[in-house]
Amino acid sequence: LDPSFVSPMLSGAISEACRNGLSLPIFSLQITDATQLRNPDIRELNLSVQELLASLDHQVSGILYLSQYARRIDGLLSGLSIPVVSAFATREDGEAFVHYDDHQGAYLAVNALLDSGCRKIAMISGPINSIGMYLRSSGYQQALVERGLLYDPRLVRIGDWDLESGYALTSGLLQEETGIDGIFAQNDMIGLGAFQAVRERGLSVPEDVSIIGFDDRLPDLPFVPRLSTIRPPFEQMGQTALSLLLDLIRVENVPAPPAQNRAPLLPCTLIRRESTRPVTV
Repeated sequence: LDPSFVSPMLSGAISEACRNGLSLPIFSLQITDATQLRNPDIRELNLSVQELLASLDHQVSGILYLSQYARRIDGLLSGLSIPVVSAFATREDGEAFVHYDDHQGAYLAVNALLDSGCRKIAMISGPINSIGMYLRSSGYQQALVERGLLYDPRLVRIGDWDLESGYALTSGLLQEETGIDGIFAQNDMIGLGAFQAVRERGLSVPEDVSIIGFDDRLPDLPFVPRLSTIRPPFEQMGQTALSLLLDLIRVENVPAPPAQNRAPLLPCTLIRRESTRPVTV
C-alpha cells in the first residue's frame, strides 16, 4: 500500500468502524507496478477480489475499496451482490464513491496566491490523461477569470507528478517568460521541483515568486521556506466511505438513491506556510 494516501484513509475507516463497534478486516490486492497503479485492468482486479471472497470462510456484507491512486474506476466490483463503496476514485457507473474536490482545491490555491498579491501565476501540472489534472486546471482557470485576469496558456506546463518534472518545466518556463510572481504546482513534489528551479535562477521564495502545492503528503523536510499546499481530507474520506457503506448494508433491500446524491465531493483545506507571501489588504 502507498502509505502517503492509503494510511490516512484507512485510519479514518478504522475509526468509523470502531465507533460502530465493528472490526475491519484489511486485504491488499498487491498492486505495486506504477503502470498498473495508475491504469489498472478492471477485469483483473475484479477477478482478484472474487478469488479473495471465495477463499474466505465467512460471509462478507460489503466492501470498502481504497484506491492508491486517484482514477476513474467504472465497472470495478459492480457485479457483486453486496454493497461496494470506493474511496480516492471517481465513477459514473452508478456505484457509490467518495472523493475530494480537485477543482475546489485548485481554486483555493490560486485564490491564495492572488490574495497575497500575485498577478502573473503559472501552473505546473501532472499528465494530461489524469482526471485530477483536468479538474485542478479548471479550478486554476476559474480563479483567474473571476479575479479579472486572463488565462494565458503560455504560463501552463504539463508534465508528470515528480520533482524532476517540476524542476525541468519550471526552469524552462522561467527562461521563456518574465514577471512570473506565483506558481501553482499541481502536487507537492512538483512544487519542490519548482522551488529548486526558482532558487537556482537567483530568485527568492516567496519574495519574488510564491509557490503553492497540492496534497500535503510530504515528509518533514529540512528546507525553508516550507511549502504552502492544499490538503485533501483523506481521513474524512475513509470515515465517510465506511459510513456510507454501512448505510448501504443496512438498507440493502431498499432501492438506493443515485450515486451522485450519496457520494459528495469533500472540500480541501488551504495550508498556508512560508512559500507564499502574507495576504495583502
